[in-house]
Amino acid sequence: MPTPNDGAMGHSQANKKLTQWIAIAGSLLALSAGLWWGMRGTTSHPVKPANVQLTALKPSEKAKQAADAGILTPLQGKMAPNFALPDQNGHLIRLSQFRGKVVVLTPMDPTCTTVCPVLAGEIVAANHELGPIAKNVVFVGFNVDPYWESIQSLQKFDQEHGLTTMKNWYFVTGTTRQLEAVWRKYYIWVQRLPKQKSVNHASYIYFIGPHGHERWLVGGSADKSLSTSYTALIVQYAKALAQH
Repeated sequence: MPTPNDGAMGHSQANKKLTQWIAIAGSLLALSAGLWWGMRGTTSHPVKPANVQLTALKPSEKAKQAADAGILTPLQGKMAPNFALPDQNGHLIRLSQFRGKVVVLTPMDPTCTTVCPVLAGEIVAANHELGPIAKNVVFVGFNVDPYWESIQSLQKFDQEHGLTTMKNWYFVTGTTRQLEAVWRKYYIWVQRLPKQKSVNHASYIYFIGPHGHERWLVGGSADKSLSTSYTALIVQYAKALAQH
C-alpha cells in the first residue's frame, strides 16, 4: 500500500521530469529563435544599388558543397552596419575604413574549441589561396564572448590558430554593451553560460562588397571534413566580389 511519502516521492519525480522537459523545450525554442533572428538579416531593408549588381557565379563542386551545407543566401544589398571597436593590436577599427575592399565578416569566440578554430583555419587557407587578390580582401572577426573581452584573449586565439601571419585579419572586441550592439546589428544569437563562463552563438559568414553592401550570407561549419570546401567557398565568393 502506498504511503504519503510514496506519493510525495512520485510527485517529486514527476516535477523533476517536468522541469527537465521544460529546460529542453526552452533550449530548443532559444535555438529556433536564434536561427530565425539570424535569418531576419537576409530580408530586412532591401536595397539594390545601381553601382553594385549581384554577381553571377558558378561555384566549384567544393564551394557548392559548402554552400549547400551552410545554406548560402544572396542578400539584398543593404549597407553593412558600421561599428568602431579596438582590434587585437589595440587599434580602433571601423568597418567603413575598408571601402574599396571585400570584407569577409564573421563572429568569433576566442575560447571556442569547435566551430571557431575550424573557421580560423579556413580563413588562413583561403587567404593563402587568394594569392595577389588577398590585398583587396580583409577578414574581420567580432567577439561574441562577453566573458573574454580582453585584447589578450584575442591575441591568444590568433597565436593558437595561425592568424598572426595575416596582415589583413582584424579581430575586434569591446565592452559587453558595445559587443551586444554589433550582435544586434548582424542578427547574431548569443546564449550566455555563466557557470562555464562560455557561450553558444550563431555562426555566419557575411560577404560584403567593396562599396560596403552585404552580398551573401552563409552558415559556418564545425565539420572538419568540410574545411577545404569552405575554404573554396570563401576564395570564390571573395574573388568574385573583388573582381566585380
